[in-house]
Amino acid sequence: MKKIIFLLLCLFSYSVVNGWSYPLHEIAKPVVSCKYNLWKNLWSSCKIPLPKLTPSMYKKESKDIHFFRRIYTVLWMSSYKYGWDTMNGTHLGTDFATSKWTPVYSIWDGRVVYASYHKGRWKVVVIQHRVNWKYVYSNYAHLSKITVNFNQKVNQNTKIWEVGHTGNARWNHLHFQIDTNQSIWAHPWWFRYCAWHTINSITNSRICQKEALENTVDPLAFLATNGAIIKYTVSQKIKKQPKISRKNIISREEIQRQIVQEFLRTHKFNFNFSNAWVYYIWKYGSFTISLKDRKWRNYKNILPDDMNIIYDKSFFSAVSPRWLKIIDGSRKITFIPKKTWTTFFTIKLWKSFVYQKTIRIVKKWQSLQVKHWNIITFPKNKYIWQPVWWINIFQDAWYMNIIKVPFKGIYNLTSSTKDVIFCKAWTNIRYLNYFKCNIYNTSKWINFNYKDTIFGLLVFKFYSNSWKSTKLIVKDLKWKVISQTRTIYFKPIKFVDKKSLYNSYLLSACKKWLCLSILDKWYLWNTKKVSKKYAKYILANMMNYLWKKIKYTIYRIDDTKYLTRLQFVDYVFKVLWLKIKNYNTVSKYIDMRAQSKDLQNKVIYLTKLWFVWKDRFAKYHFQPKKTITLEEALYFVEFLLEKYKK
Repeated sequence: MKKIIFLLLCLFSYSVVNGWSYPLHEIAKPVVSCKYNLWKNLWSSCKIPLPKLTPSMYKKESKDIHFFRRIYTVLWMSSYKYGWDTMNGTHLGTDFATSKWTPVYSIWDGRVVYASYHKGRWKVVVIQHRVNWKYVYSNYAHLSKITVNFNQKVNQNTKIWEVGHTGNARWNHLHFQIDTNQSIWAHPWWFRYCAWHTINSITNSRICQKEALENTVDPLAFLATNGAIIKYTVSQKIKKQPKISRKNIISREEIQRQIVQEFLRTHKFNFNFSNAWVYYIWKYGSFTISLKDRKWRNYKNILPDDMNIIYDKSFFSAVSPRWLKIIDGSRKITFIPKKTWTTFFTIKLWKSFVYQKTIRIVKKWQSLQVKHWNIITFPKNKYIWQPVWWINIFQDAWYMNIIKVPFKGIYNLTSSTKDVIFCKAWTNIRYLNYFKCNIYNTSKWINFNYKDTIFGLLVFKFYSNSWKSTKLIVKDLKWKVISQTRTIYFKPIKFVDKKSLYNSYLLSACKKWLCLSILDKWYLWNTKKVSKKYAKYILANMMNYLWKKIKYTIYRIDDTKYLTRLQFVDYVFKVLWLKIKNYNTVSKYIDMRAQSKDLQNKVIYLTKLWFVWKDRFAKYHFQPKKTITLEEALYFVEFLLEKYKK
């Protein structure tokens, strides 16, 4: 009978000591794109089984910072500074780094003896287990959620809580600890004899190491030995525990630097300030920080380290907060300027520079003096007769951009060669896309003040009538040069068909505004068929050139219907209201016999004005049904302009 009882006890003991499991089954892959995402949002490739680690592997894996050291971030009896410098610190357990809300499981059957808030560790669960007639206590700290209650019985491998970063934790991890103290009220076991020291000072040194060795064991060694390590004395624990010198491992600062740099490469910070550059004294200002992941979704998890704002306290009466945490992908920061000056905000993630914003603090009634200007232009290449957008940002003596703050005086914008044609500055931001250069809003200079700008930005168009290099110059009323640009070079436009019969006429027409609105970037598609839309542009430019008082508006017209030669001629005569004389004869070179008498007279009128239509097939030959091209239309209009002047 005694033998049977002994065998049963052996079997029971064997089943217990061989049944311990790790508190985590799966973890987030130790890379930034996975580790700092929520567990529920992780894709399958980001979840991996927890790799097992034993004290015998410590020295071998201590150099693998990209895998084991990013999972097991701090070992038992190590320091926060190095993480793997075993027996050089007094860390009571092992930290498992993984994604937030990673499921945590009980390592064995037991009874919950603590499930609540605890100073330093915040949300903590402690389970009492019985091993060989002794009690051990497994501790799970920094949890985000607790789903068990005090005195509740739990089973092995039952999910009862989740990983978080509550309490003394900067990032998501599970602090796993095994206590051997038999007093239930001592758990979770803390530095009961070192209460006058801070957590960091104790952990980063050997303070209270003797008390820690008496009351805790290496949790990974406990799992590896199936609980047998609890029988060891303090001297045996020291002897069995491998000691890793700090000289042989990389500091956690270097690991953190790599993690932060990897995080900044895969995530995007956006900073939206309520004003562009200028803020008023004693008036609330604010800016919003938003963070996106690589899929451009709002980042709602914890940052890999603290984000802090560096600023001069003498310029602001309140900035909240100094240490930042991003909540639901964004955070709003408010401040109150109290001194007029130029200052800045610098924002860093850990020690890595993220963003710097220079701002100007002024009084509400203050008006600044323009000393410099900064040009933003597009496109980069500039071609003759091709209008381009320019935006001018005015600056004060400290090269600070003047935005939303009135500046003094009236200024003159001109060019050094006088060949540049300026469009009048545009002040309505809603209609910038419809802003076009014509005879009513162009000149070789612009006089402007603050009212001619958009919040201090001077928006205008310009083009050149020659390909000579030039500079744009800003002068005050005393003709003193305030600032000037670098030399601007213009390139001549090109014709798609270089064998055009009307090159000289095309160049002359472009100088008379006729090419405006029909240039395609840097070239003129001279062989392109003329639609009603292009015909409207050409005639509008022509009328603006002839009569300054007549406005000709271009409306949306079908751009797929092309005009024949005769239709274009008839269109021009109707628009210009030219008086036509009656002719009884038709030139033998003009095939007009199938047309009406009115159309015949219009074409004959052109021939009486020595108009020569150079056809590609025969000179003096007019084919009325042939589709007209851009070069032919411009040649025709240029011819009428010359005859009109004479």
